[in-house]
Amino acid sequence: GLKNDTPDLIISDINLETSTIGGFSFYEKVRQLHHLSHVPFIFLSGMTDEGMVRYGKSLGVDDYITKPFSSEMLLDTIKGKLKRYKQMKHAG
Repeated sequence: GLKNDTPDLIISDINLETSTIGGFSFYEKVRQLHHLSHVPFIFLSGMTDEGMVRYGKSLGVDDYITKPFSSEMLLDTIKGKLKRYKQMKHAG
């Protein structure tokens, strides 16, 4: 699980219907784990609700991808985040 592993990137839906916690709560829990505090975090959302997007950004979420999205859009976003994450890891 996430308590021991350090992924290069986390992608989560805002509406975690199968989970007892929502996406924002999941994000906050991830950020509380020291080894995950710098891992890029991307939200997927079917909602283009500006309030939700702004709330996520105010929490510090790295990026938002709104559905429907192309696989190219998703891959480009992931590539950009991983590139920045690797640069930060080397700098730190």
